[in-house]
Amino acid sequence: MTYMALKTPLTACPLPEQSILNAMQILNKGTLCRYGEAGVSGLGYAPQLERRFAQFVKRDYAVAVNSGVGALFLALRAAGVNYGDRVLCSAFTLSCVPGAIEKLKAITTLVDTDPLTLTVDLDHLRKTIMRTQAKYFVLSHMRGHIADLSAIEQICQASGVTMIEDCAHAIGSTFHGRQAGTFGKFGTFSFQAFKQINAGEMGMVVTSDPSMCAKIIVSSGSYMNYDQHGTVPDPKFFESAEYEPNYSMRASELSAAVALPQVDLLEDRNTRWREIHDLIQENIQDIPKVRMIQKLPGVVRTPSSIQFFLDESPTTIQDVCNASSKRGVPIKWFGTEKSHGFTSRYVHWKFVNQEESLPGTDEATSRLLDVRLPYSLTNDECLAISDIIRESIALCCKYNCNSTKLFST
Repeated sequence: MTYMALKTPLTACPLPEQSILNAMQILNKGTLCRYGEAGVSGLGYAPQLERRFAQFVKRDYAVAVNSGVGALFLALRAAGVNYGDRVLCSAFTLSCVPGAIEKLKAITTLVDTDPLTLTVDLDHLRKTIMRTQAKYFVLSHMRGHIADLSAIEQICQASGVTMIEDCAHAIGSTFHGRQAGTFGKFGTFSFQAFKQINAGEMGMVVTSDPSMCAKIIVSSGSYMNYDQHGTVPDPKFFESAEYEPNYSMRASELSAAVALPQVDLLEDRNTRWREIHDLIQENIQDIPKVRMIQKLPGVVRTPSSIQFFLDESPTTIQDVCNASSKRGVPIKWFGTEKSHGFTSRYVHWKFVNQEESLPGTDEATSRLLDVRLPYSLTNDECLAISDIIRESIALCCKYNCNSTKLFST
């Protein structure tokens, strides 16, 4: 018997109408740059977005930049990271995160992963801080999995470590009611096409430190047009920041115009994403050799994808990925020999010196599978995705996996 493939491609969702109207207005005017020599005094889309996003995250300042990696680079630079400094970094992340550290010619030291929760291993974090005496830590909320942020905040504060949160996959996630991105000195966000806010390519840095915000505004490439930003520190903070390097990482007015209407849609989108994630998880969690990722108490995630472990051989796991992908549900495997698409693991990053073994990360990624989930999926489509995953595993692993709903041709 053969089964119908998924009809809806698992791609980025369409933009809301207001984003399109905003973009058309900018294109008709030709004002794609966020700054104007005549001065726009914070009335453009970029400053509006900064104000609105700072309100959403509950931080004093937000600076719109060109990408999530640009946001991370500028935050690290403002925090004081220089050539040869050691920066700790979550081992379970994507290559662009240590890439931002490498751009500063700093030294990346990886922190191991709890293989049950896909979050940072707290014991290894403590030991690595003591071993290296590092003063900076980039914590990635990779694929939206949220660690014990209160404990990490305490560890960093007690050790004099500046924490920067990489919230690219966690816009709107909370830990005991507090937003991700507010536990570190900085929170950095991505508005890339597959994120909770889709601006194609764009990023945001948030902080409550006025001197750090001033440095980021200047180094992002504002040409001292800081009064055209949406959340602006007192002018006195720009006196010491005036001679910061210009890295030309500012956001475009066009990207901001597309992103702005989506901030008010975040709560509804994230609610729907949780429903989609939980419906699929409910329908695949009883498959033999499948294990779901554990969530810590107090965490409210914003999952734009779903991950699960498949306790099978590498050959079988690859066969499952191939079988499912042929039917319209691409499954990515973190354990592949070479990186592919938006999936990689630390052994692929030859620019990072592996200082010690990372058994938790190795255990997790060797069996970790990943499926992207647009928030526009219907419940029927979620059931179809579940069926395709079940049937692909049944076919390749020779299990009797009864589907929730069979789609015969």
